[in-house]
Parts: sequence; C-alpha cells; structure tokens
Amino acid sequence: MKKTFLCFSLSFALLASALNPLFSADVFAKAKLAKTKITLTVGQKKKITIKGKKKKAKYTFKASNKKVSVNKKGVVTAKKAGKTKITVKEKLKKKTKKIGVVTIIIKSKVSNRKSIASAQPAATNSGNTGEKPTTAPTASATPTLPPTPTGSPKPTATPRPTENPDYSDLPSGFMKKNEANSGTLEEFYYDSTEVSEGETVKRHARVALPKGYTESKKYPVIYMQHGIFGNEYSLTGDNTQYVAWNAMANDDMKDSIVVFANVCANKEGKGTGFSLEHYKAYDNFINDLTKCLMPAINKKYSTLTGRENTAVCGFSMGGRVSLQIGFERPDLFGYIGAFCPAPGLLPYTMNGVTEPGFYTDSTFTLPSEYLNDTYVQITKGFKDDVVKQHPLLYHQALQKTNTPHVYYETMGGDPSGSGSGNHEKAVYQHGFYNFMKNIFKPNVTVPAGALRKDGVKGTTEEFEYESTAVAEGKTVTRKALVGLPDGYNPKKKYPVVYGLHGYGWGIYNLAQDGATDVVWNGYANDVMDEVIMVFPNICANESGQGNGYSQETYDAYDNCVNDIVNCLMPAINKHYSVKTGRLNTAVWGFSMGGREALNAGFKHPDKFGYIGAFCPAPGVLPYSAEKGIFTEDTFTLPDAYKENTLVMIVKGKNDTTVGNNPILYHKALEKNNVPHIYYETMGGDAVNRGGGGHQNVVYLHGLYNLMKRAFPCK
Repeated sequence: MKKTFLCFSLSFALLASALNPLFSADVFAKAKLAKTKITLTVGQKKKITIKGKKKKAKYTFKASNKKVSVNKKGVVTAKKAGKTKITVKEKLKKKTKKIGVVTIIIKSKVSNRKSIASAQPAATNSGNTGEKPTTAPTASATPTLPPTPTGSPKPTATPRPTENPDYSDLPSGFMKKNEANSGTLEEFYYDSTEVSEGETVKRHARVALPKGYTESKKYPVIYMQHGIFGNEYSLTGDNTQYVAWNAMANDDMKDSIVVFANVCANKEGKGTGFSLEHYKAYDNFINDLTKCLMPAINKKYSTLTGRENTAVCGFSMGGRVSLQIGFERPDLFGYIGAFCPAPGLLPYTMNGVTEPGFYTDSTFTLPSEYLNDTYVQITKGFKDDVVKQHPLLYHQALQKTNTPHVYYETMGGDPSGSGSGNHEKAVYQHGFYNFMKNIFKPNVTVPAGALRKDGVKGTTEEFEYESTAVAEGKTVTRKALVGLPDGYNPKKKYPVVYGLHGYGWGIYNLAQDGATDVVWNGYANDVMDEVIMVFPNICANESGQGNGYSQETYDAYDNCVNDIVNCLMPAINKHYSVKTGRLNTAVWGFSMGGREALNAGFKHPDKFGYIGAFCPAPGVLPYSAEKGIFTEDTFTLPDAYKENTLVMIVKGKNDTTVGNNPILYHKALEKNNVPHIYYETMGGDAVNRGGGGHQNVVYLHGLYNLMKRAFPCK
C-alpha cells in the first residue's frame, strides 16, 4: 500500500508539473548555499550564491558584526580583518526560514605578496670575493615542538624584528644633525573632515624624505607623533628627522618617509591644560590620520602601502596615541612604537584627570591574527618622573595577555654623551632609533625544534626521467630524489618544491642534511602545507658530474634550468599528483644551488612563484671568473611578476665561502625595485644557534622561512 501511494504521488506531481507551468519543480526545490565558507582580503567583494532559489521568495543577509557589509543582493564587502558569520534567510509569503550560515574570513590587505627587503646589515667583506662555490655542511640543530605561526597563502613580509636585536648602546652621533646624511624636510597641507563636525579644515604636517628620494622608487612610511602641548614642529625642532636619516645612512634601516603631524585633532590644532577635552582631541587623531592624512600622503608621495610598510610611533602623549592607533587598527600598522608613553591606555588618575582607559590589563592585546605579526616596542626613561610607571604598567599588561613586544628602560643618548633618563629627547630618540632598526624587516625567527630530525617522517623515493637537455642529440636517463608527505594520497593534489644542491653534491645531500625534515616538521606542526619535494642533480651534463672549477662545469650547472623546466617538471607532473601553475611551484637552493635557483626563477617567473637562494654562490652577476648570468641592470623580474613573486635571499653572517655575493644580489634587486626578503643569520633555531657559516643550519633556516610564507598551513 505504501509503495502504491508513493508511485501515485510521484506520478501526480510529474503530471501536474507538465500540465500547469505554475506547478513546477520550484515547489519541491530546496534553496541551499553554494558555499558556507568564503575567504576575502580587506576591500574585496564577493556575492553569496544560493542554489535552488524560489522565484517569489525574498532572501535576506545579516552579518554578525561590522567587519563586513552585505547588501540586499548578498554582495559582501570586507571592511576589517577577522571573522564574521552571515545568516541567510528565505521569506516566502508569510513564512521565513533559515537557509544557512556563511563564515567569512577576512585577511588584512597587504601590498599583495610584496616581500620587503630588510635593511642592509654591515658586510663582513667588501667587494666580490670571486671565490668558487664550495660546500661545508655541518650537523643540524635539535629539540621540541615549534609554535604555530600564521600566514597568508600569498608571499608576504611578516613585520617582526630579526634575530637577537640589540637595544643597548647606539652609534655615536646618532642624535646629531649631520648635513652629509640630510634628506629633505617638506611642508605638507591636506584637507581634514575629521577635526570639526560638518566642515573641512586645512591641516599641516611636515614630511621628511630620505636622501636621494625619487618617485621611481617606493618607500615605507613612519608616522611619528609629538607629546602634549606640542605640534608638528616639536619633534623636527629636536632634529628627530636627523635620527631617521642617520639610521638610513648607517644602513640600520630601509630608506623611509617620516611624517610629523599635528596630533591634536581639533579645529584649532591645540588644547589647553590637562583636561578630558584636550585629551579627546588627541584620541581623535586616529580618525584624522587614517581617513585624511594617510590617503593624502599616499597620493602625494611614492609610498609602499599595506601594514607591513607602515609604522606608527610617538613620544609621551604621542606614544599613548600610537598605542591606541596601532592596537585599534592593526590592519593598517605592522609596527607600533611608544617612547615614554603617557597614561590613558589603561584606567588611571593623574594631573587631576581620571580616564577609564581604552583597555584593562586583561584586554590590552591584539587580535589573534596580528598577535605574532606586529612589532610592538615600549621604551621608558630610567628616571622619568613625568609619565612615571605607566610605560612599565603597559609592559606588564602585555605580558599578562601574552602579547609579543619589546620593553626596555634607558638613560638615553649614546656612548659619546648619555642622557639623564628623564622625560627627554635623549630617551625618546634612543627609542626611536631602536624602533627604526627593527621595522620593515621580516620575521625570520625559527622556533625551537623546527630543524630537528626526529619529527614526523614522510618517505623518499628515487625517480627516473628522460632528459633531452643534457647531451646534444641524445636522450639521457637521469635521476632525482622525491620526498612525499606522510600519507601521500594520489587522489589529492600537492604543490611542488624543487631543491637544488651545492657544488659537487648529488640528489641525496639536501635530504640527508635535513631539508625534508624541516618541511615534514613544518606541516606536522601546522606551519606549512603538505608538498612534494624534488631534489634533482643540477650538474646537467651527460655524466652528471663536473670537471673541477671550470667554465665547462659552471655551464653544466647553469644548464640545469633547461633540464628542470623542459624535462623533469613535465615528468613529475605526469607521475605524481601535483598542483600545477607558478603559485603552486617553488625553487630553492644552497650555494651553487642558490645561484641556480635565482637563474631558474628569474628566467622563468611564469613557472616559479617562489624563489629561495640560501648562501648563493657567485655567478648570478659578473665577477672575476665569469661574465655572469645577468648584469646588475638585467637582474630583475618583468613588471607582471614583481608584485606576485616571493624572492628570498639568505646569507650566513660568517659565511666566507660565498663572501659578499648574497649582499650584491640583494643590492641589485633593491636598485631594480624588485620586492624581496634579504636577511643574515647565524642559522639554527631559537634555542640552538649555528655558527653563521656556509652550513646546513643556515640554509635550513632559510628554507623554513621560505616554506612558511610560500605554502602556509591552510
């Protein structure tokens, strides 16, 4: 009886559908969401798609917070980094029902995949050594599990300090006016709609441009804030612009634009006394800065945009304001400096004024997505009796909330004339110089245990392929070593990473040295995505072996690019389950392999979206023994690939084998405005440092940093 009734019901439905166009399958269709998870970057838009929509139904979209806006048609606009949920409902006649919930993940708007070079450290040698590429591997580092860094699937520079920053003595004369280092100080006027309700007010700032400023190059920007009762002339009157210019001249920071604004954001640009009304004008500067001044600066000057290229810092009341702005808008500022900061971030009473504070000591922190991607520095004068212990209280609150930051106390000044430790120029300029030393640089810290060899293991296997690129008119069978992730699944597709060995090595050395372990540890600890690793023989001649330090041998190594691109890559793609395309393909190498990684990546940017050169050998540029693969002028990427290629060059601090060549490559890329990451390291991890030589702990350090940016855990 039940079967008969079911057949009758279906027959009736089909018949009614055929006879009456109003009685259609739409009655039986159930509306559902095409996607329940969408990832956007701040500023991006995306329409929520509903499958099986009913013609007469109305659909509504409601967001759980203001990190996005969503219109009546379901078009979502990402406004602020974070996470939100959008509830989708269907209203038909008088009935309303919930269709589902879409989770929206919003990532901060970085200058898309722009990898920023760190400031040039002092070179250990001058000039090109002209030494031949050799290798000297040593044992790798040891223990425990690394924490879980976050990262965008696009190559970006993470704004954090480099290893072992020194906050003690600074160079003699760093505070002095030095005309030889002088840039240009300009007057800048802009319109503000934020300082007086209902009207536009002309405002003024002073802009310090670096020496040799040119519009053909783009520069990061520092917004530097003065103290209470000051204005845009206060800090420049203290020659603070020379502190910045001296830091640039000393190669302690990247050439940058420094903006000195009037932080009292009311119509008059000034206030009177210690009062709430006066303080509120300073608190309002966040609106004037982000909505009016910053857009005007970016329009007028040649600036690098994005949080990784933008810093906010200040002295006294300006330090309070900088913390307020940086912690409220971490999507805009990757670096926050507070020098002798005034009270107000936390509840307090002082100078006859009581304020509730922006935070409590348990809420003073950054959103989780920015927690490990923001450089925060607080500096206090040892004897500061003006802001008293408030900088220390901020430090203790940040400790309580586990917010990474730098805190130190100082007498100020330099070895030639120390300060008095008071609320003074010598203290805040000491903090400012240290701040500049540690910004616009990538986070290259390797957590303890990241390089260990006793972690989760994948498998390695030999792979044979036919090459037509190593001997003219012949097909030669060649081998590569392939590293597969634990649980490799042919039904799943994986990115591919090509690792190129050093001079005189073969297909096994990098894996034996720990390269596979670094990657396997990385995705076992949710830092990196699973990838297929390929280690070819990069001496691409018929024998697969070189003949001493000779042009013939170097030519065989340079020929590996043809072998990899034309023969090995197609064979790997055919045999293994790989994701194809440049953003799923990386090439890296050590020593001679670093030279060839640059050779491959810069000749074939359509093939490789990520390029790592660790302790790269000479030969990329001309030197005494070779004419060079590129010249200084031709060592660049086409414009179409400059902004979407991650390039990383790493040098061992004590590497005398390849000498100054990594620095020369870095400088050439800077000259050609090619975004890249450059840093020097002792190698090893946060617990076990290496010797900074031409050794595995240095190149494995680089590999970890390349991989966590190129293929972060999803």
